[in-house]
Amino acid sequence: APFVQTATGAQYLGDQGERKLQVGSARNFAISTPGSAVFENNMTGNGTFVTSATTANGGTGLVSGGSVANPAALTGHDYEITFAGTMPTSTFTVLDKVTNLPPPGLAGPQPYVSGQQIAFDGVAIDIRGEPIAGDKFAVEPSERQSIFTTLTDLVATLRAVPNGAPGQVALTNGLGQANGNLASALDNVLGERAAAGARLKELDELDSTGEDLNVQYATTLSQLQDLDLVATISKFTQQQFTLEAAQKSFKSLSGLSLFNYIG
Repeated sequence: APFVQTATGAQYLGDQGERKLQVGSARNFAISTPGSAVFENNMTGNGTFVTSATTANGGTGLVSGGSVANPAALTGHDYEITFAGTMPTSTFTVLDKVTNLPPPGLAGPQPYVSGQQIAFDGVAIDIRGEPIAGDKFAVEPSERQSIFTTLTDLVATLRAVPNGAPGQVALTNGLGQANGNLASALDNVLGERAAAGARLKELDELDSTGEDLNVQYATTLSQLQDLDLVATISKFTQQQFTLEAAQKSFKSLSGLSLFNYIG
């Protein structure tokens, strides 16, 4: 079996090789795709970074999947957003866990407004609801994850019994994260399907080209093999007589001269 079930999803037992078939004089064609490329090559989050809420959060803060605001400013670092105070005067701080410093422009506590965009180092997210002091959210680079791990995490999220408002928020955050990962997995599967479709289209074109060449070869072969010898010899003899007559006429005309008539 290419995959076996594990506690965290599934383990791929196949290899990374591709079977290829020679379909032309200079064309080798892939006729298989590794299972790992289809089911385990999925980026988490939005494909660049992934957001999450700490399971110990006690507030009702919902974090979005975020988007890339400035690709040139991306650092690929891990960030931690920590809340302090109480609504309506809650504040948050952003810490770059690689440099242990806040991103440029976010030094010190920042006033929190529900739903307002929080942008730093090329990323943009927003947090809604009412986080309480001590609640934390993470922004981390996307990683490759098996679709089976994504489904296992989704099942675990659905089976968790929500405990009050914080439990409902944890469920919503978990479902949002799972939805983003499933969308990424679907995009990857569709991408591999499109690649296979492109290869099939190329095969159709090669087949059509081959049929055209077969017609040309058959026509040429027919001209060589299906020759009427009697008609060909007769035509050749007629052309030979015509050529000899033309040569004799030219010889006679070229020998004429005015001196032949002077006595």
